[in-house]
Amino acid sequence: MKQALVILAFVVLIILALGVGSAIFFGAGLGTGSGRDGGVFQTVDRGATWVQKVKVAGGGSLAGVEATHLAIFPKLPQTIYLGTLGHGLWRSTSSAEEWTPVVSGQALTNRTEITALALDPVNPALFYVGARLERGGELERTTDGGATFETVFIPARTNATIVGVVVDPSRPERIYIGTSDGGTLVSENRGTTWRALRWFGAQVGLLRLAPDGTIWIALKSSGLLRSKDRGNTWEDMSAKLGGAIRSFEFDPNRPGTIYAGTNQGLKRSTDSGNTWSYFNLIVPPQALPITAVALPMSDPQTIYAGGGNFVFKSNDGGLTWQSVRLPTSRRIVALIADPIHSGTIFLGLARGEGRLLFGS
Repeated sequence: MKQALVILAFVVLIILALGVGSAIFFGAGLGTGSGRDGGVFQTVDRGATWVQKVKVAGGGSLAGVEATHLAIFPKLPQTIYLGTLGHGLWRSTSSAEEWTPVVSGQALTNRTEITALALDPVNPALFYVGARLERGGELERTTDGGATFETVFIPARTNATIVGVVVDPSRPERIYIGTSDGGTLVSENRGTTWRALRWFGAQVGLLRLAPDGTIWIALKSSGLLRSKDRGNTWEDMSAKLGGAIRSFEFDPNRPGTIYAGTNQGLKRSTDSGNTWSYFNLIVPPQALPITAVALPMSDPQTIYAGGGNFVFKSNDGGLTWQSVRLPTSRRIVALIADPIHSGTIFLGLARGEGRLLFGS
């Protein structure tokens, strides 16, 4: 009996330690996940080990939240934003060591669903948040680092949300948004006024802006379109890629090179999307949708891809791959690379496939 009580006490201590959520190293026989296996994880050694980063300043943990977006300010890489599904927006100014909520009255609360997120590339106090509130979807803008927010766009349909927002780095006053009711719109004055570019017949899933100004739209069900003239005309590129697209990233070191995570695996184009080729990942193409991709600027040959609870990594431009299975029941929905610190990557996790928010 005494021995059993000692064992029970030891188990309780382990549970309490994991509840703090400060560090979990993958690959150490930790099981397949629990209710506290979510939030944000970080690697500083190019994916060899991953550490859970969920400590809330003043007490608490983000280990149970579902991530929707991660964004890092390029000129202040220690500043990271985390969007969540029903737990609002969070910010870390210490490279994810501690998190604080970004809360502002009724605009953003700790129960808001974050459906889109974009940071101004120049001004760290200016960013845009797609939020799903009780009254519906809205686009919020802050110019004071999140102390206050102003609603700058509301979809006409009450059940519609903002599923994508991007800031044009060549002209930051120009921003694009995609909506769940099929709209793509542009503002030339940081959201004060808007102009519709096109209404598609299906829900927009992903909205991306290439470094050369090309707008890319992936529809949630299936379909890919691009505009080379800022939305005046559109080309249907669906047949060239095929399948539903889950992630879409541009190579920061190679103009015209694009990576697409799809339901059939990871694909790459080296000619601005005209032709595509599969990567030979170390799982069958149809076995695992690729839901997130990270391309570190400081490591031109390195590719990270997330699918399910696996991280795939290549050090030679995709010729060979390694994989790490994370001890979590959740799925990777976001991957971002630190723009300055080589080998530092962050990922966000969410629960089952049905709850993934497109536009991450």
